[in-house]
Amino acid sequence: MKIAILSRLCVGLVMLGSCIGFSSCKAGLTYEEAPESVYSEVGLSAFTVRSRELFENKIWAVNYGQWVENYLNTVVVGGSTTISWVNETGADYTLEDGTVVAPGATVSLSGTMTEENDANAPDGKVYVLHSYVLPEATYATPNKGFLFDGSKFSGEFELIDPVDNQSQNVKLPIKPNELICDFTLVDYDACTVEPQDDAPDLGMPADFTQPRRYLVRNNRTHRPAGVEEYRRLYEIRLTYLP
Repeated sequence: MKIAILSRLCVGLVMLGSCIGFSSCKAGLTYEEAPESVYSEVGLSAFTVRSRELFENKIWAVNYGQWVENYLNTVVVGGSTTISWVNETGADYTLEDGTVVAPGATVSLSGTMTEENDANAPDGKVYVLHSYVLPEATYATPNKGFLFDGSKFSGEFELIDPVDNQSQNVKLPIKPNELICDFTLVDYDACTVEPQDDAPDLGMPADFTQPRRYLVRNNRTHRPAGVEEYRRLYEIRLTYLP
C-alpha cells in the first residue's frame, strides 16, 4: 500500500515538474513579428456562388440495374467565375451597367468588386461583391453509367439530349433561398471570416436574396506592438437573371 501511494506521489511530482518546466520555457519564448505584407492581408482571390441539388432515386445505375438512393451535386452559377447567359425572355434585358441584351443573345458575365463609403466599416469602406446568378443549373452524373430518368422528375426540368427519356445531364431552376456562397481568402493562415448582422455562414445553403455582409479579420498573425488588427468588410449582392 505504501509502495502504491509512493508511486503515485512520484508520478505527481514528475508531472508537476514537467508543467513548471513547460511554463518556464513558454514564458521565455519570443515571437517573430510577421512582415507587413502578412499582417495587413485581408483580401479575397475569388468568391463563388453555387446551386445545390439532392437527387433521391432519380438516377438509374446502368451497370448495377438499380436506382441511386442519394446523389448530392453542386454547380457554379455565379461569382468570380465567368458565366454564360442566353436571354430567352423574348424581350430586351438591360444589365446594371446599361448594356442591353437582345432576345436570343448570349453574354458572358463575371463577378465584380467595388468600394462604397460606409462610416461603420473598417477604414470607412465596404467592398461590394456583385454577381449575376443564372436562373438554371445543369447537373451531371459521375459518368455515362449513371443516367437521370425523366419519369422520376416533376415540375420544371429539362433532360439534355435524352435517349429513351434518360440523360447524363439535367437542367433545373435554381433555388434562390438555398444558394451556397464561398470566399477564397488570399491567406487562410492569417485570416478568419465572421458573418455580420445575422448573415448565414459561408459554405452552407442559405438565403442570399438580400445583401449579406462578412468581416475578414487578420487575427492569426503576430503584429508589431501598437499596430491594430487589419479588417475588411465585404458585402455580397446577387442579381438573379430571368
